[in-house]
Amino acid sequence: MAHKIREILSVIDSDDNLTSDTDSDDDPSEKESKPWNAYKTLLTSLSGGRRDHAYWISCLNEYLWRGKGNFSYTRDESGIPYFKNDSNSLNLCVECIDRHLKPEKEWDYKFLWEGNYWAENVHDYGELTLEAVSTVINKCANILKNFGVSKGKSVLLYLPKVIQLPIAVFACARIGAVFTIVDSSNTNVTELARIFEMIDSEIIITVDGFWMGEELKSSKLILDMAIEKFHSETTLRIPKVLIIRHTGPNPAIPEPTKEYVGRRPWYQLNVPFIEGRDFHWSKLMIDASAECEPEWLKAEDIVFKVVTKIQDVGWKIQPYNLGHTALLVKMLAKQLELGSRSPVWPVILSGDLLFVASLFAVSLTNAPLLLFEGSLEHPDPSRISMIIQKYKVEKLIITEDYVEYLINNPNYVKIWDISSLKLVYTCFNDKDLSEKCKKVIRKQLDRVKVVQFFI
Repeated sequence: MAHKIREILSVIDSDDNLTSDTDSDDDPSEKESKPWNAYKTLLTSLSGGRRDHAYWISCLNEYLWRGKGNFSYTRDESGIPYFKNDSNSLNLCVECIDRHLKPEKEWDYKFLWEGNYWAENVHDYGELTLEAVSTVINKCANILKNFGVSKGKSVLLYLPKVIQLPIAVFACARIGAVFTIVDSSNTNVTELARIFEMIDSEIIITVDGFWMGEELKSSKLILDMAIEKFHSETTLRIPKVLIIRHTGPNPAIPEPTKEYVGRRPWYQLNVPFIEGRDFHWSKLMIDASAECEPEWLKAEDIVFKVVTKIQDVGWKIQPYNLGHTALLVKMLAKQLELGSRSPVWPVILSGDLLFVASLFAVSLTNAPLLLFEGSLEHPDPSRISMIIQKYKVEKLIITEDYVEYLINNPNYVKIWDISSLKLVYTCFNDKDLSEKCKKVIRKQLDRVKVVQFFI
């Protein structure tokens, strides 16, 4: 990806002034062999390049911890501080959702979702108010509990960026379940089977399928193939599967005379269903209780895991405990708190550390969270600016994987009114490449401030 971005930059602007005066002290091979470095690098960059332990501790103190007694701290093997006092506990769902539940705020939109399809007068989108978000999170949490999921148990989310993704994340956080997001654009059955074996989850939440541009991803079918392969190669238990009907049709509604590629519903989608193992999200949601008491976690309790594929090494799992998660989320939230309460849009691969941190951090600031499911090239390369205009996005968090859509098509980007955009947060591995992109963004998008993160 870095090589591709360099090629784009060389075409856009060959000005010698694009050479960066920022050198990286990091050894790329060391980064690849140690996924934990991503956390330390990101945390340090969010802290202005400093490892300020006193400041980090003061930030952790800003949470409303539950318990009595003075706080004490310890450091893990990487030097990151977290609370040592076992009498104090925290729940990130309470911090990010419950704390904002006030009568005058309940009808504010909390989660915004933009689907793949876009025509002149037809858009696929969804909106949930804060009150609705809280209700559905509690229902989802209770569904998981009914399947035997509890504190410390694993839940795997094989989902695209649908509105149910943050719902499931916060439901896991509410009951102390450990979640792992697997990017559903990964349709490699062998790789997925290996990931399932490594995670050993109680339940997998997925969609029937979704559109990525004009390409239909049959998520449930791929998932079944991966589970079958996983089952044939291991004696581990087979997880339950919770299916969200997303692209498949409602059986009660007759098939239309014409279907449109890229648009839901798609009546030709094959959605296998295995009795006793598979369950429908919508049916269980109806009867699930809307009340769910939170599980209070200690600093060392694991919140989520990130699965990373490392070249010449294979798949690696990195767990993040509450202390690490709370600190990273607070530091990112402090960056996002500047400005108004307009939607924040993280344009990040869904399985990444920064994506998970963004889900929590945006909600912690009480800004609306915007997710986009489809391809940024569909129906044309101006899609990114279409969405910015539609939702009046002020803040964009974008990684190396997607930044080409912002810098490679300046004429397309300017077709739409993106005057609402004030801040672009870029996140790169390569500091030199990040500096070059920053200069190009500033040149192409007047009045937009660029803030650099590294991972």
